[in-house]
Amino acid sequence: MKIILWISFFFSSFCSLAISQPPVHVKGGYFLDKHSDFTIKEILDKEFLYLPVNKNLNVGYNENLAAWLKINLYNPTSKTQVFWLVLDNNRLDSIQLFDQKQVAILGDRTASNLPFLSYPAFEITLPAKSSKQYILRLKKSISFMDFSFHLETGTSIHQRSNRFLFILSLILGLILFLIVFNSILFWIARQKIYLIYVIYSILSIIYIFIATGLAKYILFPNFLYFSEALIYFGSVWFLILFLFFSFFLNLKENDPIFYRVSLALTVIASTYIVSSIFFYALGLLHWLKILSILNYANFLFFIIVIVVASIRHFKVNRSNATYVLLSFVPHFIWSISIILRVFGIFSKELNISWLVLLSFYDSLLFGFVLVRFYFQTFRKNRLLNEQIILQKETEIQTIVNAQITERQNIANLIHDQFGSAIGHIMQISEKNENSKLKELLLEFSMNIRDVSHQIMPKALEDGALVHAIENQVAILNKTLTNCKIEFESYDFPTIISVNNAQNIYLIFLELINNARRHGKSSIIRMEFYGYDQSLVIQCTDNGLGFDKTNFEFGFGLASINRRIKLVHGKFHIESELNKGTVVQIEIPIIINS
Repeated sequence: MKIILWISFFFSSFCSLAISQPPVHVKGGYFLDKHSDFTIKEILDKEFLYLPVNKNLNVGYNENLAAWLKINLYNPTSKTQVFWLVLDNNRLDSIQLFDQKQVAILGDRTASNLPFLSYPAFEITLPAKSSKQYILRLKKSISFMDFSFHLETGTSIHQRSNRFLFILSLILGLILFLIVFNSILFWIARQKIYLIYVIYSILSIIYIFIATGLAKYILFPNFLYFSEALIYFGSVWFLILFLFFSFFLNLKENDPIFYRVSLALTVIASTYIVSSIFFYALGLLHWLKILSILNYANFLFFIIVIVVASIRHFKVNRSNATYVLLSFVPHFIWSISIILRVFGIFSKELNISWLVLLSFYDSLLFGFVLVRFYFQTFRKNRLLNEQIILQKETEIQTIVNAQITERQNIANLIHDQFGSAIGHIMQISEKNENSKLKELLLEFSMNIRDVSHQIMPKALEDGALVHAIENQVAILNKTLTNCKIEFESYDFPTIISVNNAQNIYLIFLELINNARRHGKSSIIRMEFYGYDQSLVIQCTDNGLGFDKTNFEFGFGLASINRRIKLVHGKFHIESELNKGTVVQIEIPIIINS
């Protein structure tokens, strides 16, 4: 927020550098030709009212009015002065310059090019110790009209125009960047607020292009209807802005009454836009004036509604309400001042650079706000997901620990309870000297011992994983008829943490089970490798294999994957149909310390 405010202050200061005026005496006057009846010869006999330099003359709404300017210039110096006569409204339909006869013409209703961006200006050459009179005819049909004039040196107006073009290019570049970024966010999040911002910013760019004269100056110099385009794009621009506010404040849920009011005002404004086109086409200019006044009043009421809704929104979301109220105060001031100027209540001329600045400020501020909101939401979701994952890992670890504990309990129960009972029976059988019974009981005792060790070997309680695996492989090779298991250990630690030893042992059993049951393998080779930074387990079989492009984890592999995640390991599978499967597991050594 602070960065945006400082940038805005810099731009406003940059745009308001002093204008250099030539050393020429000037006296201006104006005459309002209400029906555009007079010619240049006839107008010279009329009485002109005094109009000072830089004094804005607000004519108000007119249908067919022409404003005449009489400007008397005197050069008191001993040098010829070359300077520019500048009109401070670049949205006039036409500006004709007369020196006894017409010598130049500029404006929206003409195909002439503007000499400077946003500055309709005529170059004047005034010899030393001489005077000259110029007559200008200003025309703007069926709209609100205001203007002022001043004199400016060539160096000053060139610098000001170039400076303004630079700032405008920078502004448009930033807005385009935010449009692209928020378009991506809309595509990702699918939230309407981003789409509305993109539409509003695009309209802002179009509005800036027309209002600053860039469209006439560079893009479409022969287009004759920029004045009308400015009005209609400006109206739609405001509607989208208010729609954006409604979504930003979530008025539909938080303040339904104000939402319905803003919706009604939107419908009224939309009706004006459509109706004005209809009345303009039919030439019903009187109705067009009424609609224009009503629409300006509608926008004024719209602004009041949004401001009041923002104040009420403090109870719901103080941050969003603050953005609308404080960050958009300059925008509200500009909007209200324009409306008040239309009604003749406020006559202060706002330089066109303020319009560009506020449009830029508008789009830039909320563009960054939306991006910030997205990343805040993304960060919150990520933290929430991390908490969920941590909770799941904790739950899985609890389940695994319970499974391991249950296996140990069952193994101890089988070994201790059944083993001691069989030992007691064998003592009795020795007294009866029944060799056959003794042989059966001994075999039964060994089977129970083997089953107990298969469930959870005693060696794992000391972290002796390799010893436990070797014993288990020996037992399995005795009992399995169609499958042989090979085991090799290369620099694998003799002792590792008990928790990891138990997990890796259960992973080993799952790998053997998958290779036998699903892979139909006849040879399974288990290899354990010990490195400085990690432990690596590789299981290779000659089974049926599978197609990796059309494969989903079954229960066994899913269980292996969960256990590997608990020790922060990596899991990789390579397989081809009828060529067997290779499973590699890597576990960081730091986890085992």
